[in-house]
Amino acid sequence: MAESRALSAQWRASVLAPS
Repeated sequence: MAESRALSAQWRASVLAPS
């Protein structure tokens, strides 16, 4: 499930990324 965690962090960074 490590991949899921990494993916969550990635999409989260994208969503919280400053536009």
